[in-house]
Amino acid sequence: MDSPTETYCLLQETLGAEIPISALEEAADATQAMSRLDCLGIHRNLCGVVIAGLSHGDALAFQSVLAARGHPTRLCADDDFPLLHESFQVQRLDRQADTLILTSSTGRVIERHLNDLVFLAAGFYQRVAIIQSFDRRIEWSAVGEPQVVEKRQYGEKQETDFRMDLFFARDPHRLNLGLTKDSAVFFHGRPFRLRDRPGLTDVMREVAAWLPQERVNLQLRDPARSIVYQGLHGYEGEIRWHFQRFSSMP
Repeated sequence: MDSPTETYCLLQETLGAEIPISALEEAADATQAMSRLDCLGIHRNLCGVVIAGLSHGDALAFQSVLAARGHPTRLCADDDFPLLHESFQVQRLDRQADTLILTSSTGRVIERHLNDLVFLAAGFYQRVAIIQSFDRRIEWSAVGEPQVVEKRQYGEKQETDFRMDLFFARDPHRLNLGLTKDSAVFFHGRPFRLRDRPGLTDVMREVAAWLPQERVNLQLRDPARSIVYQGLHGYEGEIRWHFQRFSSMP
């Protein structure tokens, strides 16, 4: 019998399949806990995981409406949806024959045989960056003296970063290279920056050939395709979708 506190997620049967927002809104109407206002975020972040955190009844109702609209999904308990290992960041990735050499910014070197590599993911993703600015102006005191008043103001800005994750069969299980506008990574000794989109596409094309297509994420299956994940959560959600498929295979 299902626990009253257990929650469930719905996973796409076909990764990357489009679900129109109208279908999501109809599905939300069939639940007790959701509203149509929730559907914009669901639609924007759709990549493998449709929704999570629903009660069993709401999950079944949501699933039934989507199925009637031609969008099949799989029901999975949130507790059974695989979590990802903690990630160790590296800055350099090299390959010599069948040996991968990953080096951190502090000089730590990790070597792995290509046979230890079980999954690869890469892609651009958006994040919200907090920015601050200072407003300086002259004000007059009660006694008529000028004084400089400085006020700090905060705002938000959308940034696009790049990331590559390599998953291995032994510890450390997950290593990643991360790129922001202020950093660089090295592939076969060549530096790459975020603005070098053609160069990063070539890197993705090369590493994608290291594994069968079913063991790379959607972006690596077609490196020339422009995919921007809506946040690290969406990027990692697709990876978890793949791992759940692996775990359910006979």
